[in-house]
Amino acid sequence: MLAHSNVKRALSSPLVIHERLKISSSQGFDKKPKFGTGKADRALKFKSQAKFKPPVPKTHSKRVSRRALSFARAVRESVEIERKLALAHIREMEEYLGVLRAQFQVLENRVQQADEQICDTRLSLSMDGITEYSLSDDEDTYPAPPSSDLIQFSNDAGSSSSADYTDDEDYGSSQDFGVDYVGVVEADGLGAAGGIGYAQ
Repeated sequence: MLAHSNVKRALSSPLVIHERLKISSSQGFDKKPKFGTGKADRALKFKSQAKFKPPVPKTHSKRVSRRALSFARAVRESVEIERKLALAHIREMEEYLGVLRAQFQVLENRVQQADEQICDTRLSLSMDGITEYSLSDDEDTYPAPPSSDLIQFSNDAGSSSSADYTDDEDYGSSQDFGVDYVGVVEADGLGAAGGIGYAQ
């Protein structure tokens, strides 16, 4: 008991207490604090790793906004020009369609005229008792026309005509066609003139 009390008394002496404080204070200053262990520290670390965006000055933001507005207006003007061009193209196509319709109507009228001509021709054939198509191969044979030689002119005084016309039986004479050749008629100082008169 005596020894224990002596030890206790020695430990509680001012010198021993001062040494203890000195040792504890030195350990406290040498020990470094640990950061980044709490939630707040981890959130701060995550924010520091994010991309840094510098603040935009107000004058710069106003300029950008005005430029964006002017760009939108320019885009609107270009789109409006394209719309007007498309409208002009549509009008041009409509006019072209009108021209095509007019040409189509002209062709329709020509087709109707051709149909009317066909009807008139068929009516005349039926009135004359002629069939529309030939019933035999020899029905549509026609005599050969006269020779295509040049007309020979005669200078004989006794001849009543200045040209000799040949009446071919196969081709038909001038009387068959109802033509009467009129002689030379002397005009008043105008020279000679000839004419052809049709027989009544």
